[in-house]
Amino acid sequence: MINGAKAYGVKSLGIYTNYNSWAAIVGPNWTGGSDLLLWWPRWNGNADVTTGWSPFGGWTKVAIHQYSGDVNSQCALDIDQDYKP
Repeated sequence: MINGAKAYGVKSLGIYTNYNSWAAIVGPNWTGGSDLLLWWPRWNGNADVTTGWSPFGGWTKVAIHQYSGDVNSQCALDIDQDYKP
């Protein structure tokens, strides 16, 4: 899928995953997506990209951190909250 998106010229390609999901899907040592942006879901309540972060899959930093979910919004839908430095 990554190669296909790149072949079509997708400029801003990223992956939404955490360590457990990544390890279960591609194995803990595969780094084939580490050149892409990482959208890291960890609902720890901290709007930052460092609290609880440990590198995995070849990523050394987080592009976006999803730090909470199921928050009531003014439009009556539950939303997730993200932080982007």
